[in-house]
Amino acid sequence: MLGHRQSEKRSSASSLPSSSDPKGKEQAAASEWQRVRGVPAGRDVFQYAPLKAPCNFRILQLHWNSREYGVSLGGSLLEASLDSHPEYYALSYTWGDPTLSEEIIIDGKVFKITANCASALRRMLWGRFSRTIWVDSICINQCSAPEALEERSRQVAMMDEIYRHAVRVNVHLGEGNQATDAACKTLKSLSRAYIGATLPSPLRKIFKIVYEKRADDALTPSLQMEATRPEDKVYAFYGICKRLGFELPTPNYQKPLAVIYTEATRAIISYDQELSYLSSVNERPGGIDGLPSWVPDFSDCFRYFSPTSPPRRSMPMRQNAMASGSSQWQYRLGPTGQRLELKGRRLDTICAVGQPWKVDFSTSPLVTQNRPPTADEQLLVSLVNCIGSCFDVIQGCNHCPRGGVAIESMARVLLNGLPNGHDLEVPGDLARYLSVLVAASRSEDNISHTGLVDAEDNPAGFGQLGHYAHSKGMELTTLLLLFGFSWKTLIRTTHDFLGMASYSTMVGDLVVVFHGSSTASVIRSCADGFKYVGPAFVDGIMDGEFWCTRSTSDDELFVLL
Repeated sequence: MLGHRQSEKRSSASSLPSSSDPKGKEQAAASEWQRVRGVPAGRDVFQYAPLKAPCNFRILQLHWNSREYGVSLGGSLLEASLDSHPEYYALSYTWGDPTLSEEIIIDGKVFKITANCASALRRMLWGRFSRTIWVDSICINQCSAPEALEERSRQVAMMDEIYRHAVRVNVHLGEGNQATDAACKTLKSLSRAYIGATLPSPLRKIFKIVYEKRADDALTPSLQMEATRPEDKVYAFYGICKRLGFELPTPNYQKPLAVIYTEATRAIISYDQELSYLSSVNERPGGIDGLPSWVPDFSDCFRYFSPTSPPRRSMPMRQNAMASGSSQWQYRLGPTGQRLELKGRRLDTICAVGQPWKVDFSTSPLVTQNRPPTADEQLLVSLVNCIGSCFDVIQGCNHCPRGGVAIESMARVLLNGLPNGHDLEVPGDLARYLSVLVAASRSEDNISHTGLVDAEDNPAGFGQLGHYAHSKGMELTTLLLLFGFSWKTLIRTTHDFLGMASYSTMVGDLVVVFHGSSTASVIRSCADGFKYVGPAFVDGIMDGEFWCTRSTSDDELFVLL
């Protein structure tokens, strides 16, 4: 079915006046929509007409405008079905700045759009007078009225089919620069027979695609991506997951965010029949209202982690399936959706916690190359500020009271706790460089004038970061810690177990090992159960040493809320 959709005014349930006059309600809704979209008074604002059938969708007939309205872009909306539609191109673009700063005239009415959307539409019209396209921000009603949210939920569930029926999917990442030009040249070379052989190592990591069997891996990329609406950190993967044989709950934008994330997690658990996803969960005060502690906060984006915006997801650390022997996950989901009951064994209680290294990822060399000149110096300052307290945690252990032994123990915990499969260069004597960092943290001099070098370092290899002199070995040490220790801290338990855990770990928290888990876990007692804090690496138990000395009589049922 294909039909031309004229713009119509309709009321918004969220903006109805007290008057029972239908015309007055309609005008009030139009005025509210005009205000939200930023359209000046006196100009007609575009209003969506409801779709005639639940499985229909809109297509934009885009063309250059006559500039009668002073706007270069124009178009009309068509209504089509998946079974009957004209040829159309799908457009996928990064939203960028959400400000509605530009306009398109649709069916003679003003429709405000973002700068990135306008740029993408102009690209689509290059060398043409018109083109038929589907673009979500225009073809899906973005209003917040209940009926619009209901329609959006249906449309998002159809998006994989809408993309599949398009002649081509065009991707617009924004206006280019020298870096993107270089990337495009690399992409053009991918037609060669041996793709991996033509790419340097960093690019191989970027372009490598690995099919993972677990459902939670399908949502892992959300941590690296941004979304204008936090619901889309889940719903954007709905079509992809469905084609991989794993179905997320049907999109519904009227549900609270906590419910959406909880339902997605329950679906992951139901499909995987295990709880490996817990290794990416992290407790954070002031998170999403009503979100259970065992549910990932998918709204996070790692490039924005900073001391004022700490992670809601756990940073990776070493895992080993032998940590829980040959056991399998034993769990039960509560009927209300808020409880997760797991069987596990209690290791010990945490009695000492170091100051965590709260790295500003927005200026970290792991995330961005265009950093402010002071960023690397600030990174070193923040490392020095926390390393002393972490050393104190290790030094308090009864079996390593002396400085040298404690430094060696600290180096062992940091090295052994590194995430699996890392290929970072490890300095020849990590303990030596940790000693330099600890000494700097104890210095009474101005910290910004401390030289982070060892007496055995070759001065010819020294570098300078602001007021810091540093050696090649110190540079390798910093990068190693940045990869394996950022947003973590060192811990000690009452029986002198040493390890590494999430930045939000506190004295009094409990370390447990769940059946089937490849890590230890930190949990915190609360009314009626426990809060899940995050995964932990504990030195000396990851190969099953703890598990094998216990029996089923040590099993407990832990209720996570």
